[in-house]
Amino acid sequence: MTLRRIRLWLLTVLAVGLGMDLVTVGLTVHVRTTHPGVNTYEYLGEAAIGGIFLYALALLLVLRRSEHPVTWALVASGFFGSVQTLLGSYSVEALLAVPGQLPLGRLALAGSGIAQTWFVLGFMLMVNLFPTGRPLPGWWKWVVWSLLLVAMVAAFGTSISPMELGDREVPPLIESGIKPIGDAANIVLTAFFLTGTIAHVVTRFVRSRGIERQQLKWFVFALVVGIVLLVLPWTENDVVGTVLWTLVPISVLSSMSVAILRYRLYEIDRIVSRTVSYALVLMLLGLVVLGLVSVFAIFLPSDDPLVVAVSTLAVAALFNPLRRRVQGMVDRRFNRSRYDVERVIAGFAGTLRERVDPEGVVDGWVGVVSETMQPAAVGVWVRER
Repeated sequence: MTLRRIRLWLLTVLAVGLGMDLVTVGLTVHVRTTHPGVNTYEYLGEAAIGGIFLYALALLLVLRRSEHPVTWALVASGFFGSVQTLLGSYSVEALLAVPGQLPLGRLALAGSGIAQTWFVLGFMLMVNLFPTGRPLPGWWKWVVWSLLLVAMVAAFGTSISPMELGDREVPPLIESGIKPIGDAANIVLTAFFLTGTIAHVVTRFVRSRGIERQQLKWFVFALVVGIVLLVLPWTENDVVGTVLWTLVPISVLSSMSVAILRYRLYEIDRIVSRTVSYALVLMLLGLVVLGLVSVFAIFLPSDDPLVVAVSTLAVAALFNPLRRRVQGMVDRRFNRSRYDVERVIAGFAGTLRERVDPEGVVDGWVGVVSETMQPAAVGVWVRER
């Protein structure tokens, strides 16, 4: 199949997904206007926020890297997300708004749950294929193939399990006495797949070199920051939790897209070093403020203007010196190339005071360029008087 045909198929899938989203909006508006007391589909807010970003990233990758398997997985994941919201919105109208008047309400609700599972599994497939588009050599391919088995078992488990729609419990699509067996199989397969995926990503990162290492750094950085944001206490707020649980996966997908497109890959070292350094500076300044308030609390109330003024002045005075010191320590660990370049340039600048002959200055400059930039060849043009 030619690249042009692949791109056409992917754009068609995206167009169908966007069409389903428009139908979902129409169903939601109809339910809200005709039955104001009926709540909309539970995951509609997350889908509305995340769907825009997901389809924008998918369109960008389709136009730029349509041959990449991660692009295919992203398009498939967005498609299943649209199927989930469409079937979920239809089940709300069929089972809650006008019960008994529309057909296949339970089937739509079960299909929505299956599509939601496959949406998540599409994301996990991208994680396993990123950034090369194929698993590592060896038995790692079985981790990817186990995804298909997990998808099938999850679909069967959803079909034989009771479902919830708002505050109503809906009977299972298929009445069966083997639900405990299906649940056990689903737990075992999911545990194997998740464990294998984590081991796969860690092994790939350890073995990676060059551009692949930089691509993985983007993904790991976005993933770590996202996990930190999700475990903080503010996710207990419904609005903040919804926004974070929507934007964090999109941020991870954005980092993968940037890495696949190879746009300014080497900026990640600078981003990581700045993020770590400013986090450490804020933590240290917070400890300083806490210490000053504790000391002054012996003599003055904590809300006394003098305590506030002294704490503010201490933070202002310590910020720049502390930032420079912490930034140097962090650069030595996370942005070593930039630290080495600055060290070489600083050393050369120090020797300029002792060199007065032009040949020595040129030789020193050539040495600095060769050590920091490592070009294939270096030439110097000196204008004659």
